[in-house]
Amino acid sequence: MAHTGRCARRLIHAIFWVSLRWVQVLCRASIFCMANSWKALAAILLLGLATLPLNVSAIEVGDIQASSSGVSFSPSAPKAGDTVEISLSIYNSGESFANDVEYTFYRTALGSDNIIEQGRIDIDSGAVEQVSTQWINVGEGENEVVIQIEHPRDSGIMADFYVPFTVTGLPNLKVTTLEVSPSTGIFAGDTVTLSALVRNTGSEPAAASTLHVDLPGNENQDLATPELAAENSAWVNTTFIAPSSGTHTIYATPDYQSVVEESSEVNKEKTVEFLVETRMDVYHQGEMTVEIEEGALEGPWVVTGRLARTNGSGTSEVPMWLEIPDENGGKVTSAPFTVTLTGEGYAEKEWTHTLTSSDLSSLSVGQHQVTAQIDPFGNAAFIQESQDNDRITTSLSIFPIPDVFVDPIAIASSPSVNSGDKVTWRVSMSNNGDIEVSGKLHYTWEGTEATSPVIYLDPGQSRTWETELTTSLGAHQATFVAGWVPLAGSWDSNPLNSEANGIVVVEAELRLEWRLSSFSIVDANAEPASSPLDAGETYTLAIDLSSTETGSLTFDCLDGNNEMLANLSASVDTRGDRVSLTCDFVAYAPISTVRLVPSDPTVTSTFTRTFTTVLTDDAIDDLSDNAEMGTLSLIGLGVLVLLGVLVVAILMTRDREEEVERDIFDYCPSCDGELEGDEDRCPHCAFNLKKARKQFHDCDECGESIPDLLDNCVYCGADQDVASYFEQRTRREPSVKETVSLPDPEENEEEIVTGTEDFAQAVKEFGYDEDNLEEEWDKNIVSAEAEVEAAYDRRNAEEVERENMTEEELEAYDNTVTTTLKSMDELGEDGVDIDAILKSKGEVISLKDEGDDGSTLSASDAKIRGRLFEITGEDGIMPGDKVHVGMQLTDNALAGNEVADATSDFTMTEEEEKPLTADNPEASKPKQSRRRAPRRKTAEEAAPAMSECGACGADLAMDAKECGTCGAKFE
Repeated sequence: MAHTGRCARRLIHAIFWVSLRWVQVLCRASIFCMANSWKALAAILLLGLATLPLNVSAIEVGDIQASSSGVSFSPSAPKAGDTVEISLSIYNSGESFANDVEYTFYRTALGSDNIIEQGRIDIDSGAVEQVSTQWINVGEGENEVVIQIEHPRDSGIMADFYVPFTVTGLPNLKVTTLEVSPSTGIFAGDTVTLSALVRNTGSEPAAASTLHVDLPGNENQDLATPELAAENSAWVNTTFIAPSSGTHTIYATPDYQSVVEESSEVNKEKTVEFLVETRMDVYHQGEMTVEIEEGALEGPWVVTGRLARTNGSGTSEVPMWLEIPDENGGKVTSAPFTVTLTGEGYAEKEWTHTLTSSDLSSLSVGQHQVTAQIDPFGNAAFIQESQDNDRITTSLSIFPIPDVFVDPIAIASSPSVNSGDKVTWRVSMSNNGDIEVSGKLHYTWEGTEATSPVIYLDPGQSRTWETELTTSLGAHQATFVAGWVPLAGSWDSNPLNSEANGIVVVEAELRLEWRLSSFSIVDANAEPASSPLDAGETYTLAIDLSSTETGSLTFDCLDGNNEMLANLSASVDTRGDRVSLTCDFVAYAPISTVRLVPSDPTVTSTFTRTFTTVLTDDAIDDLSDNAEMGTLSLIGLGVLVLLGVLVVAILMTRDREEEVERDIFDYCPSCDGELEGDEDRCPHCAFNLKKARKQFHDCDECGESIPDLLDNCVYCGADQDVASYFEQRTRREPSVKETVSLPDPEENEEEIVTGTEDFAQAVKEFGYDEDNLEEEWDKNIVSAEAEVEAAYDRRNAEEVERENMTEEELEAYDNTVTTTLKSMDELGEDGVDIDAILKSKGEVISLKDEGDDGSTLSASDAKIRGRLFEITGEDGIMPGDKVHVGMQLTDNALAGNEVADATSDFTMTEEEEKPLTADNPEASKPKQSRRRAPRRKTAEEAAPAMSECGACGADLAMDAKECGTCGAKFE
């Protein structure tokens, strides 16, 4: 019937949807036709449809339309337990944009409890939007999803429709019954039967599967389950051994390996609880102890423990023994003994057993583990609940004779101290035995002996004893010796390792302590100063120090800015003298600080005092007046500093690039050939070094731009692969041209070039020796070469000066013209006054040129020239004077040549060489003949003759007509 009702509803919904579409068509037609009959027909159809049920398969809310044909399911054929995705298409048939269209999916029927998902969307005019949701764990059989649409949102205008779908059935295995047998009276170790009833509650048959059973104590089992038809069941049985006493739970899970696809995979596990009752159990209660009398190093050892019994009745004889493992892997056992327990339910009893030295004779000295074992042979007349608690262990010690070990090195608080200071001595000792020992330390120090209080050492205990002792006066080495002395009844097996020694160096160095009670501060009038101090006033601080030992040091008196106020000396000549220090300081607001810092901080500490300081009224007024000026001064100073930094930066960065670049590599980056440093091309591979100097790259580490030729980054120091930035070439060694010196022409000293054959005899006639004459020639040549060098330096002085100039200095030099002419004021006394010259010549007359031209002096104007020679004092040639031109010719055949009488003047001065006479034997001594080196013509001698410009001093050629520097012209 339900299925028939659903079919009827579907038919009605279809009719409603078709009718609704026809109504829309007819309504639109009525608008155009304006026929009342069509309107009447539409009204009749609407009235008829109103009688149909409200659940329809298509809806229209305003312009928003949806229908069952726009609903789809995934998967299309769902199974029980699946998650079904439901998709819906919503259509906007209107001509406007639809905002906030609300849609809701329901399970089976409308209602807030059945909501699957609710949401809102916006749909454009004529558009279709898709929305979807998920139905999780859908049930088997016929299902319906109800869809409701409202538009506008919260307007109450809504409609709904439903879409049915079918879910296919699956098998579903469950454990309906789980029980144990017997259900009571179960003891640990009994065999228990477990039965499980597995039922298929699904609508489809289930294949064979596995039932998993979790038993107590991790005893799990997997049991086979047969095939089961729908609504059929089967028993699955097994057995297990009961665990220890207590309540336990068994868990059973069907289809553990998920072989069967079921409609539900939840709530599959089935549990059952059962009780395992407790048997009689004997166990150790509390701790076991081993006791030995104090000082009994050889026993006996009394072992004490307590046994307890639960769930027992009557009398139980419990066999026991004691066992101790030995060093060989075996064990030492005592004689077996029995402990009797009586009573009902719970019972306990203390037991003791004594071990003697003979029982433990095979054991070494030290600590051992002794164990008490219940029923060591397993032949007791009872069965226990558990044997896990049948053993208990404790320690047993076999004591050696104790030995007190004293660390042979006594530790001093300081390796060196001042005389009179205290030293803390520390002596470490330990008890190597297993019983307590007691004793004292007897020590000697600085010629005295003393004994420490009684010292107790527990077994194995280590302890450090310390004492503070005072050193004697004077520089020396102080020795400390301490030895362990055991008390009566105590033990010390080895007295040789019971002594400690130590040495400290005692120094007699100066030590000072501040006498705070002597501190004072006075003003400039020697009156005690009051707080706060006045800024700008001078005060005097005074304080004393007490001394230990003698010596001297200095103190720096510093203010709050660490500026030196004074350097004070302190000297102690007699032990115990006091030292007084005073320091003057000027107070500064708001805090005035004075520090007395010793030159040696080990002698005494730094003394520091701060004083509150206030400004006077006058200082406040001055501060206000100077505030503005100070601000302006600071600004101006800052500007000057910045300008200075700028100038320095410019000067520091004006190194010529060529000079810097030539210093950054010594090897060719292309062929690794060695370079001199000034090449533009590599002599080994012809690589363009000039171009390489201009290549840059970014450092991989810091990202800064650096030259490609640098091996390391100048910013971060990272290594650079120089070869990767240049083409690698094959290095070729350049050919070296061999320089062959030309042989000097051989000179034949016997060859006579010109002159007399006996030159030495000829020069002796003039009063000279041949060797002396050669030395004079050499001196003259050296002097001439020096003059030539000086002239060359003067000529090239300007070029040398320009080489040392910067670019700015060269530009200024080129734009400056310096003349060598001097004014009369500059000449001063060195100048020549023409008026003074004329005045010294007497009467001044006018000389007239009697020549034809009237302007140029010629031979006919001799009188005028002679007068000029008289005025200027110059020497000149007048008509009738004899003139010697060049060297004299002795040939009388030449016309006009007057041969003078040949005379010789052999007069000798004191400065000249003395002639070879008997009175001058030194000059007559034979001297080693010296060969004069051939003289080659230098570049200076081959240069053309030069002169100097009279206007500016520039060098000119002898035949120059105009100065290229100042423009002066010459005739």
